[in-house]
Amino acid sequence: MKSLGLYRNRTNRVMIAGGGKVGFYLARQLLDSGHTVKILEKEEERALELSEALPQAEILCGDATDRELLEEQGLAMQDAFVALMGRDEENAIISMYAAAQKVGKVVTKANRMSTDVLSSIGLESVISAKELATDRILSYVRALHNSEGTGVRTLYRIVDGRAEALEFVVPEDFAYNGVTFRDLKLKKNLIIACIIRHNKLIFPRGNDCMEAGDTVVVVTSAENLRTLADIVE
Repeated sequence: MKSLGLYRNRTNRVMIAGGGKVGFYLARQLLDSGHTVKILEKEEERALELSEALPQAEILCGDATDRELLEEQGLAMQDAFVALMGRDEENAIISMYAAAQKVGKVVTKANRMSTDVLSSIGLESVISAKELATDRILSYVRALHNSEGTGVRTLYRIVDGRAEALEFVVPEDFAYNGVTFRDLKLKKNLIIACIIRHNKLIFPRGNDCMEAGDTVVVVTSAENLRTLADIVE
């Protein structure tokens, strides 16, 4: 996640709306940095899980779209507010309300809506999980473009080392060039994360295919994936 732009060398108060995975990891990182964290989570079971996993944080079971709840929990006194709920519309509404309360930093997560659309209605900082993942993948791809060697290039180990993202450049004589992914029988535990073609990023679907010169990024937990042909059973 991008930096919240918090003040250095001081304890900041951060309110997080939504206690999903992103909210959990963000809260843990903030706590480790010495900030105070308050999480509003609608689901009681999840709120209990968070209270056990994050004993230093204040966990409240409640609907973050409830204006009275936000006011009772001191929204206007927060240094930062982060909207991480499941629906973009809810994230946008509560972020606009937090901005109206003069919260120092307001961050809004976009799940489906364009970040440009949300920014156009005055939201200060809009993040997209898809775009952040894309930026990370592209940064590794570009860093490896000048490296020597053929075959697979390990980009990044993920999920505590249980999986990895791999980059391949599609050769001209690849047997599956032009074959749609719908017609390919890909191995299990494997995802074609993206294709980069003429500097254009493609998130492949069934009707898409690989072409010579493409850069293909594969995410897999398989340990024997060493050539592009290995993705097919």
